[in-house]
Amino acid sequence: MRRRAQAAQLVRTVPHRDGVDHDAATGYITHIFGELGRSLLQGTDSLATLTEKHMTPGGINMQPLTDLRRDGVPDMVRRALDRVLARLREQPSEGCTACT
Repeated sequence: MRRRAQAAQLVRTVPHRDGVDHDAATGYITHIFGELGRSLLQGTDSLATLTEKHMTPGGINMQPLTDLRRDGVPDMVRRALDRVLARLREQPSEGCTACT
C-alpha cells in the first residue's frame, strides 16, 4: 500500500517539482501510455513485445520502466489483477465475458 501511495503522490507532484511545465509532463506521460494502449488494441503482439518496440535501449522511455521493474511494480500489478480476477470468478456479473 505504501508504495502505491508514494507512486500516486509522485505522479501528482512531478509536474510541479523543479519547474517542470504541467502540460509538458502530462503530455509526455499521456503519450507513452496512450501509444502503448493504442498498440495493444490494434495489434496481436504481447505487452512485452510492444513495450520493447516503444523504447530505445538506454533511452528516456526505458528509464521509467527500468525503475518500475527494479521497485517491483510489475509484480504488484500482477498480484492486484490476480485478486481482481479471483473476485470476478467468485461473483460473476451478468454479461461479463472475462468472468467465465
